[in-house]
Amino acid sequence: MVTTSHPLAAQAGLEILQKGGNAIDAAVAGLATLDVVSPNDTGIGGDVFVLYWSASDRKLHSLSSAGWSPESWTTDYFRDRKPEGVNSVTVPGAVAGFDAMLKRCGTMTFKETFERAATIAEQGWGMSERHHRDLVHNLMLYARIRNPRVSSSAMVMYRHFTASSEIPTWPGPCGCCRRTGVTVSTKARWLTRSLPA
Repeated sequence: MVTTSHPLAAQAGLEILQKGGNAIDAAVAGLATLDVVSPNDTGIGGDVFVLYWSASDRKLHSLSSAGWSPESWTTDYFRDRKPEGVNSVTVPGAVAGFDAMLKRCGTMTFKETFERAATIAEQGWGMSERHHRDLVHNLMLYARIRNPRVSSSAMVMYRHFTASSEIPTWPGPCGCCRRTGVTVSTKARWLTRSLPA
């Protein structure tokens, strides 16, 4: 069984299981697909937290792949600064988390688990009215960011997604899905506990 907040992501996870993958492989495929079809709810620029029970070795694995922050981000550093722009977020931990999940407990590669997400980004998908409304709202917020490069990218996406009757495609995430994992530095932290039988 695979459950997610979007049917295409659940289907991506189910396809991985049908190809012989395990629950971790299916989870990564589902998360990668959510990053494409529901980017305002989740994203490759976020973090990953996992609790995974391995029946074969009877161990509970947990993963914290939260974003890392620069060493200079101390309380004193932010005392006279507003947390905005680059100083408002940590380094995303999702990709490192996906990598750690696949290496530690998975049976498939990035390429195999991200393939469905890349295909959906290339071919398009039906967007619900709620997702459309949320995405357009978020893109307009991003357009207000002072960084002109980010603002221009957001406006391109906004124009692309303004008509909810269109089948959206998203070439940016498509390329990202196909390239992700080539040079991943895993900084995720695993904790494994043996539980009593």
